[in-house]
Amino acid sequence: MAQNQNNPFIYLTVPYRYNCVYQKLLRKLADLGIDILNDCGATCRGINRNIINCWNMFQAACGAYALGEGKKADLLINYINIQLKFGCPLLDEETEPPVIKAPAIKTFDIPDVRDKYVGVVNITNVTLTFENPELFKENSLRIGASYEGTRIDTVLAENLPIADNPILNDVTFELKPDRNYFFAEAIVDADNTVVVASFDVLPLSNTQVFYYGIPPYDSSLSNANTSRQHTWTWFFLNPINSIYIAYPIDSAISNIIGDPNGNPDTNLYEKIKKSHGVNKSGITVGGRAYVIETLTYTPGFSASLRIIMGKK
Repeated sequence: MAQNQNNPFIYLTVPYRYNCVYQKLLRKLADLGIDILNDCGATCRGINRNIINCWNMFQAACGAYALGEGKKADLLINYINIQLKFGCPLLDEETEPPVIKAPAIKTFDIPDVRDKYVGVVNITNVTLTFENPELFKENSLRIGASYEGTRIDTVLAENLPIADNPILNDVTFELKPDRNYFFAEAIVDADNTVVVASFDVLPLSNTQVFYYGIPPYDSSLSNANTSRQHTWTWFFLNPINSIYIAYPIDSAISNIIGDPNGNPDTNLYEKIKKSHGVNKSGITVGGRAYVIETLTYTPGFSASLRIIMGKK
């Protein structure tokens, strides 16, 4: 079995040693589909019934192979081969699968869209690597995005050369509050099949981000002197477990007080750091460097927080 690189899916794969039987079985299934169109009872008669049974056995063989039971899997494949008279070489435990070079997109990511708040982002760098790039058609790489997650709706770049880590020029994309999906596609030269890699991101929501000194979000502090201490009270509509605080790189969080208007927790920032730690990442806004500090806390943040900022 194989796990998708960027998404939490596991696939039951077909071992290449079964490729001869697999290809001929697919052709039989395609012919069966036409027979069913002409006669809905076609699956109950003669060879067609055997095809359905053999297809189920083929899937069982792939499952057995994935679980390490190669002898059992080969037995099922040999039965299909003989039953449907495919004429493929019979398999045994000593049969070694042939070495094959397979075209693939090994890695795909766009760092410019990660840890970003909702809005338009500039995309320049793409992390992308190929396996056996010579098997792809030249200039067939296409990179795109979607809000639905099924196919490319917005083309970010196309007709790109088959080369690792392409650089994009003047490409922008609007991150929306829900999940945003990104795709890389390239065409295999031999059979025009399309190889796809994908990932999705959930941008930082404005309701979960506290902006300190970052225009236009924090207009009151956009021209402030960060050397002075500033206190900000942040109210929540609903309890949440994670928040993000963005601030200029020369600033720092002095303290966070929980529920300042009710039962104040004056040591909340230290509790957060001791219980879950603090994750810091960088962003650039308007050519200036900022820090995004991710704070996770259980039982969660509720009511309001008082955030005290100061000089680093």
